[in-house]
Amino acid sequence: MPTRDASSPARVSTTNDVGTNRESGTTASFSPPSNSWLYLSWLGNPVSVGATPTYETPTNTGTGLTWSKILDINNASGGAVVVWRAYNSSAQAGITVSGSILWTVDGLGGSGMWVDVWTGCASDQSTAATATTTNTTTTNNFGVTTTATGSRVVLAAIDWNVTTPAPTSSDTIDGYTNASFSSGGRVYNTSDSGAPGAVTCNLVWGSGAVIGSYGAYEILAAGTAGNLAWIRA
Repeated sequence: MPTRDASSPARVSTTNDVGTNRESGTTASFSPPSNSWLYLSWLGNPVSVGATPTYETPTNTGTGLTWSKILDINNASGGAVVVWRAYNSSAQAGITVSGSILWTVDGLGGSGMWVDVWTGCASDQSTAATATTTNTTTTNNFGVTTTATGSRVVLAAIDWNVTTPAPTSSDTIDGYTNASFSSGGRVYNTSDSGAPGAVTCNLVWGSGAVIGSYGAYEILAAGTAGNLAWIRA
């Protein structure tokens, strides 16, 4: 099944590039193995409601990878989620990944950016499911309807209004608070999804009036439908 690799760098706290309306971040150096997928999950944090983001394509040092945006959602009440992925065919050593969002207002910074390295995945992820939503609900179980046996499901979410405590989950979560403005987290199931069907990730916000944005995605396991699509073509 897809497994989050130990080479995955720690979450990045984004910064506000003063005077440019750009929110940006760069990972620590890491060394992804061959035949791995890199997923960049970004939680955007504008300074005011009604802001429009431009999601700028990530870049990496080392051998350049092709980054594809697989989902994005911008909450008119504040906050955004965008996820990119790139296939790393050959092992690399000591690379970094940088990402950015250009807002129509100032980007506040202090939100989360993850680059997760996944192994045991199909080399073709084109049929993997994604889903997005916004809501004002404290307890959430949101995900996708998986398309193949053995997939993993990941959720990235930001609450633009509730700042503390950090969100919790009955699944595996890396949550944070940006005490002046927002909170967020990246969640994934601890086991594969089994047969295709509805799979959710649990996320519970702190106390307060939630302004939530959510993006969920499927990661196909090696040997599943996405990996064999070329045979059927």
